[in-house]
Amino acid sequence: MIRQIIEAKGVRLEFLPPYSPDYNPIEEAFAELKAWCKRNQVLIDSYASYDLFLEAGLRHLQKNPGNHFRSALIDLES
Repeated sequence: MIRQIIEAKGVRLEFLPPYSPDYNPIEEAFAELKAWCKRNQVLIDSYASYDLFLEAGLRHLQKNPGNHFRSALIDLES
């Protein structure tokens, strides 16, 4: 029933093996966020809070979200 509701909205479901980090876009996104935080560590004090620093990192990730799906071999066009 849930599957039918989701597909009726035009969303394509991708089923993955139980543990498959190579095919999971969030794994790569977290790795990129962690790398961004390390590269920009010297800027932490210029933000009012660590939450705002992380939000800046998330905005960086939002610039090219499709890259994570392509790396996981998920075609966003079909």
